[in-house]
Amino acid sequence: MIDELKTKKGMTLVETAVALALMLVIGGALVSFAVGGLSLSNSSNIRAAATRLAEEKMELIKSTEHNNKMAIQTGDFSSLISSTDHPGFGSNATFFTRTVTVTSVGTPPDRVIVAVCVYWDEKGRIGNCASGMNAVKLSTYITKWE
Repeated sequence: MIDELKTKKGMTLVETAVALALMLVIGGALVSFAVGGLSLSNSSNIRAAATRLAEEKMELIKSTEHNNKMAIQTGDFSSLISSTDHPGFGSNATFFTRTVTVTSVGTPPDRVIVAVCVYWDEKGRIGNCASGMNAVKLSTYITKWE
């Protein structure tokens, strides 16, 4: 009977513990990769929403100038926008600040540079147009045709 027990193959307690530890390490790495991927996806969605806001304002300025033949006022303009106010931005509430700077170029001022910047705060990092952190910047020249 004792000889019969010695010949049976099976896993020892040490082998089981090593296998369990290995599975925990691999499982933890997979969870870490999944969380990191979700975080990058969220950041990408926020950047895409900011790009849409910047493009929206730039197109509005260009179409107003072209269609109404009116002069664009120079100066700095700013507005606070919530992502929940715009359809298609998802359910995450992110507040964006959109600034528009219009600068005259040349004498007489027949051209202007329009710069639109949208920035936001994310994960404790404060957005800033000057540094480009958490910011999307677009600029274009508009010529005032008479």
